[in-house]
Amino acid sequence: PAPAAGADADPAPDDAAADHPVRSPTTPVLEDALRLQQVVEIDYQDREGRTSTREVEPIVLAGSGSTWYLVGHCRLRGSSRVFRLDRVAGARLTGEVMPESHDTELHDAPPSRVLTLLE
Repeated sequence: PAPAAGADADPAPDDAAADHPVRSPTTPVLEDALRLQQVVEIDYQDREGRTSTREVEPIVLAGSGSTWYLVGHCRLRGSSRVFRLDRVAGARLTGEVMPESHDTELHDAPPSRVLTLLE
């Protein structure tokens, strides 16, 4: 017998949700940092579970579906880094206006580095 109508059907994708970062307590702070062009301090947990506090000059929030990232210049590492939003445990605006010196760093990145954000 055929399954009841809709019984095995996948739910329709929520296109609106796919266009925006998954909301977390830190998302509004990160959005404010981008909008106000302020340095943000984040508590970040790496893939091994180690937590560090970093000052980041945000460039963009990028991703799709449930996987979103903050791309920015990490002052601790001295270069551009990509931070998964689901690993950002805390975020605070520092009140410091971002310098303009790192805004071209992402544009100069090798295409393979940028494309990994789109996968």
